[in-house]
Amino acid sequence: MSSFVWGFRCYLSGLTSLFQKRELRPWIIAPMLIGIICFGLAIWGTYHFLTPMVLSWLGTGVLASILAAILVIVISGALTLAFASVVASPMNALLSEKVLVSEGYKAKSSGFRFLIFVRMLLLGLLKGVFVLGLTVLLFILSFFPPLQVVVIFISAMLISSDYFDYALECYEVGLGGRSRFYRRQILSWCGFSLGLALTMMVPGLSFLLLPAGIIGGARLVGRYIQQQGDVLVTK
Repeated sequence: MSSFVWGFRCYLSGLTSLFQKRELRPWIIAPMLIGIICFGLAIWGTYHFLTPMVLSWLGTGVLASILAAILVIVISGALTLAFASVVASPMNALLSEKVLVSEGYKAKSSGFRFLIFVRMLLLGLLKGVFVLGLTVLLFILSFFPPLQVVVIFISAMLISSDYFDYALECYEVGLGGRSRFYRRQILSWCGFSLGLALTMMVPGLSFLLLPAGIIGGARLVGRYIQQQGDVLVTK
């Protein structure tokens, strides 16, 4: 099996695991609930505070209402991705470790570690700011369809690396080890990103299926480290 196909299958296996892995359901449901709550709060806040401002600028016609509705959806989606990335980051790390342990890639769980929890929370904050900016960029480039396809795939690669990082963090892989992982697994990374990019074509779907990416990413990283032994794990 080629590395590209293996990466694509890892993402698909994450989707099937959402419904088959009962022992992972509590860790799957939690990020989904956070996403739904954040999305509801984002819609409520955008509708009540931003929409009246937009309508005051554009008027009250049909076109203005349509533009305001589009704005609510786009801004709500951006805020959801940003805030949920911050809040759910430690939970995503726990889900990744549960996958590695349940499938035998990792001997045992490291348990709850406060410092790692805080570190993942801070990383989630930085990622949330990045995702917010990325969402705004995608919205701007959506007016140029040829560029949009390229940007979506590049965005999928960046988001996929985020999924892999949760698993790499479980092994405490350092910067050097992570750099080697991405160089050696470039084809698997692209295949995984293709699966994610297809879900990104439907607005909001990739976020609701975020646990699938975490599961698939943990599987890909776990198998690779199992094959490489201690070679990859460096500070």
